[in-house]
Amino acid sequence: MSSIFAALEEMVSEVIDDVYAERTNIVRQEAGTIFSSAASSTRQPIEMIGIVDFNPVLATPVDRGQYDGFQPTIAGTRVHVSYDISKFASVEDLPREKDIILFPDRAGGKEYRITRPPEHDGLGRIVCICVPQ
Repeated sequence: MSSIFAALEEMVSEVIDDVYAERTNIVRQEAGTIFSSAASSTRQPIEMIGIVDFNPVLATPVDRGQYDGFQPTIAGTRVHVSYDISKFASVEDLPREKDIILFPDRAGGKEYRITRPPEHDGLGRIVCICVPQ
């Protein structure tokens, strides 16, 4: 039995995708022993619609030594991409850690690598956390 919230989420998920989602391409990475994250798949990219959220982040070292008067800070971007699981043809098509996500409608042509196994939200969506390649 699902909750009222889950039922409402299912009803509005498609509308939210229609309004906020954008086209993405998921490029599978071949499993390998040494250079697995660098070897792209021979399969065609999977084109999916997902909600994309770009979050600026600042990376700072965690050094607690006596010479920490100047800690460099590096600006970066973390990207969250949320997909409706029901839109994938099969479970094998779901994004995986180390896969690459492309945003063909955005200028710049950057590639974003999924940094950890995608998380299921329990309500029919999967969230991928990515960083620029």
